[in-house]
Amino acid sequence: MNHKTTAPLKNVLIFNELADRVINRPSHLSALAAFTGFSGYGKTTAAIFAANKIQAHYIEAGLSWSQGAFLDALCTELGLPVMGTIAKKTAAIVENLAVSGRPLIIDEFDFIIKKNYVDLVREIHDKSDAPIIIIGEELMPSKLESFERFHNRVFSWVQAQPADLQDTDHLRRLYYPKLEVSEDLLTHLLEINRGCTSRIVNNFEQISEHANILGINKISLSDVKDLTFFTGKAPARRAS
Repeated sequence: MNHKTTAPLKNVLIFNELADRVINRPSHLSALAAFTGFSGYGKTTAAIFAANKIQAHYIEAGLSWSQGAFLDALCTELGLPVMGTIAKKTAAIVENLAVSGRPLIIDEFDFIIKKNYVDLVREIHDKSDAPIIIIGEELMPSKLESFERFHNRVFSWVQAQPADLQDTDHLRRLYYPKLEVSEDLLTHLLEINRGCTSRIVNNFEQISEHANILGINKISLSDVKDLTFFTGKAPARRAS
């Protein structure tokens, strides 16, 4: 196993399988797929890894973006000039994707739903027939029900999964390879963070700093009794 890569993480493998499915779908199926899940599950990490592997275009929508800003960013990603009307930029994007056949990954799709230009993405999909994978939070599928024509075209909905013990240990080896962590501490981290990879990594930093203070490179649950781990919950009020 290559310890310098995110490849073995569960959600990286799941996203790769989804990408392969949408790229190699039967010709009578649409080319839209969705990857959803809770914040912190590593959806973006999985998407960026896959984008590099399959040479997909990747774009992360912004909260402040209008449909014009979205098209400008997509033109930049595709190497197209950022000029012309919305219709002309859309046509240029469609032609580029249709000719190249490269997949397009759109992250933070909830922002596009909120700004109500979902059907612009549907138009790009329909006219280019390019594989498009959208990424969003766990409630995104229900939000898209209001956009029936778009929702009907999504042929594969896949949910990101919480980290497991193997993922937790791989994150330790990826970011803190010189730190040995006992299984009881790995299990504790997994449980208190409910499988959230970003919080697990934050807590590994805290554990690493604590190990440095103690002058050790092998640490177990009994060594961290005095640490207050980050769990995403507000700190409890101190007793008066």
